[in-house]
Amino acid sequence: MNTPVNNYFQNFFSPMLIMSASQSAIYNIPIFVYNELIMKDKQTPMTDSQLNEAAKLFKTLGQSARLSILRALMNGPLDVTGIVRATKLKQANVSRHLARLDEQRFVRGERNGNHIRYSIRDPKLYDLCHLMCERIALDAQEKSSENAAKRTTRK
Repeated sequence: MNTPVNNYFQNFFSPMLIMSASQSAIYNIPIFVYNELIMKDKQTPMTDSQLNEAAKLFKTLGQSARLSILRALMNGPLDVTGIVRATKLKQANVSRHLARLDEQRFVRGERNGNHIRYSIRDPKLYDLCHLMCERIALDAQEKSSENAAKRTTRK
């Protein structure tokens, strides 16, 4: 089905292939949709301590510069110079944000001689980005529909 949301979403990430329990069929659905369908009833409420940890993680992701760095790293490992080129941020800012992202375990640095190449540490970060892109696309579609309805009622 080619809806505006699907087109928007596919521009950012391609779906992952999921094998059925019987391994006889492959479903071409995003992994987070699969997880939501399977794990929906198995989730337990978070404790206060877990909520505080989640708040710290979301606070770390609350700066667009850090999201820009993560977006650059989703294409593969980069050194600081590569991240500076990809993000158009200043080297000092990139280094500062990388330190924070490393501290919160979003990225890892691997030293190779004088260079450190950074990469995404936890693949779950891709799932989080998928969810946010889907949310943004749905919001855009909803706003577009609301605006179209307003234009129709004004006539």
